[in-house]
Amino acid sequence: MPRVQDSIGELMEVIRLSLADELKAFATTSVVVDNIAMAGAGSLSNSNAGGGMKDAVVLTLIRLTEDASRRNQERFRHLANGKFTYRNPPKRMDMEVLITANYTRYVDALDVLSRVAAVFQRGSAITEDAIGWPAVVGAGALFDGRHLTASLVPLGFEQLNHVWGMLGGKQRPALLYRFQSADIEYVPDTVVTGPAILTTATDLKLRDHE
Repeated sequence: MPRVQDSIGELMEVIRLSLADELKAFATTSVVVDNIAMAGAGSLSNSNAGGGMKDAVVLTLIRLTEDASRRNQERFRHLANGKFTYRNPPKRMDMEVLITANYTRYVDALDVLSRVAAVFQRGSAITEDAIGWPAVVGAGALFDGRHLTASLVPLGFEQLNHVWGMLGGKQRPALLYRFQSADIEYVPDTVVTGPAILTTATDLKLRDHE
């Protein structure tokens, strides 16, 4: 059965697992992928919908944008067996992820947010060797070298108001990171391959002049 590689949900889980693994050193273990807008109003201890987000680092996808710098890519790709395949290039997407320190005590939230910033300051790239990266299924070597690179997105007061207004109006300590680039691609059941085209020939037929 065909599938999507890499799906947005899978990549969010990659980020979650990688961040949770790094935060172990700070004894911060709860990292979840969820919509922070659903955390509920008031005390989270009284919120059934958002109970899993209490005293946790919450990853919320805010926006997807196409990486315009990587639009023009070759449609022919070389495989490890010396053959080629013709496929439309992957859709290169940048994911903007709000990382919220959703803690009961404000000071705890600030401390945890500092740890998150330190993790990405130490290393901004999540590579294919990262914990939990989904395995390539039925695509051969087409997806070698996958990675996500995190960069902090600065927000002004107006942008902050817009983001938190969209998420229900209750502002929490958070940082916005852009992760580049997600290579989203349709993977068929069977990858059709063929040999490389090494030579070309032109057959010219000249018409007799009357």
